[in-house]
Amino acid sequence: MKNYKIVILTSLIAFGLVACTTSKDAKKEIKASSTNTEKVDAKALIKKSCSKCHDSSVYTKPDRKIKSLASLEKRVKGCNANTGANLEPKELKAISTFLNNEYYKF
Repeated sequence: MKNYKIVILTSLIAFGLVACTTSKDAKKEIKASSTNTEKVDAKALIKKSCSKCHDSSVYTKPDRKIKSLASLEKRVKGCNANTGANLEPKELKAISTFLNNEYYKF
């Protein structure tokens, strides 16, 4: 009976180690897949979606309405909704980032 308990205990420990190892490997895979996100070409998206309604002069006007990064992001989302472009959140973020880096500099 004593040997039977040792075998069961050893099996449970071994199973626990396998489960922990598998869990760590799964976490590594998830982390790797989240860091390997595909790049979004914001410039191409702007040319395809935004340039249908306006050219880049709207970003450089002295009296432009956009006064903050939050305002810019809101405007990009609004344009997406109004035009039916159906861009994904990561694409909207890429456009906002590009416009800020190129024109607004908030």
